[in-house]
Amino acid sequence: MTLAALRAKKHACTVKPLTRTVEEARAVMAAAQTSGVATQVTAQPNTSDWACRIVERVQSGILGDVTEVHVWSYRPCWPQGMPKRPDGEDPIPDTLDWNLWIGPAPMRPFKDNWPNGSPIPDLPPHNWGGSKVYHPFNHRGWWDFGTGALGDMGCHYLNTPYRALKLGYPTAISASSSRQYEESFPLASIVTYDYPAREGFAPVRIVWYDGGLKPPRPAEMGDEDLPDESVLYIGTKGKMLGDRILNPELEAKAQTIPATLQRRGNTWEEWHVACKGGEPAGCHFGLGGVLAEFVLLGDIALRTGKRIAYDPQAVRITNDAEADALLRQPYHNGWKL
Repeated sequence: MTLAALRAKKHACTVKPLTRTVEEARAVMAAAQTSGVATQVTAQPNTSDWACRIVERVQSGILGDVTEVHVWSYRPCWPQGMPKRPDGEDPIPDTLDWNLWIGPAPMRPFKDNWPNGSPIPDLPPHNWGGSKVYHPFNHRGWWDFGTGALGDMGCHYLNTPYRALKLGYPTAISASSSRQYEESFPLASIVTYDYPAREGFAPVRIVWYDGGLKPPRPAEMGDEDLPDESVLYIGTKGKMLGDRILNPELEAKAQTIPATLQRRGNTWEEWHVACKGGEPAGCHFGLGGVLAEFVLLGDIALRTGKRIAYDPQAVRITNDAEADALLRQPYHNGWKL
């Protein structure tokens, strides 16, 4: 739908993570460059006062060289870790075009709710999708339709670090997780990304956690608990949780860092301005596509269980043919990219 909008010269605002495969992300980014229209991905704004303050602190050098960034989310808040899909099928509601909803994914029977006794794990905290199998919310937990917790929240929480550290593409990604199944994402995972040095920035490692997993609590926090979701920056001179530097003296010094970046509105305000011919939205497809690749490469490392080496110029995983094949997907049911 996003490509159709761009080709029709329609402004396009798409929910994160923009696409399901890296091949699709590159196609959307290329179309956006020539479309002449406004684009936006619904990631957490990176131009809010809060986000700009983080960027200004990181880029001031007050933390030293940031060598690690830890990012975590309590999600999934939908079922994952299912050994298999439920048996049988249910009547398709009159209001749902199941064939259209399936789109290019392999066809399967419609199932509404999980039957009693099905191999579904306990519903997670904050569950939003109830016992629905796929539609309208719980598709997120299936490889064929979703991108898991990383795809759901990674673009939100990495939007500001990408801006602060001027990140591009990772060169190596590895992952570990709870038990893997063929069709569904695991209940919890840790995904590690390595980025090379960039102009003015040291090499950095980014580590993602989901399913209730968190990084080690910094000693500077004392007895304070880590929040359910956040971002922790670790530098050679200090550590910052969200926008708060954990060393009180360094935090006091950071209050003098000048505000140099333009503060803008929320996602929708930026979008409206861009549609009217004003400044592009903060998370336009040029950035949103890169964030999509971030989460999608992590999903590939998670699914294969292998450390993958990525060549972003060639758009290839260079060390494993199985992983490289997952950069794209076969299209079914008459669909094509």
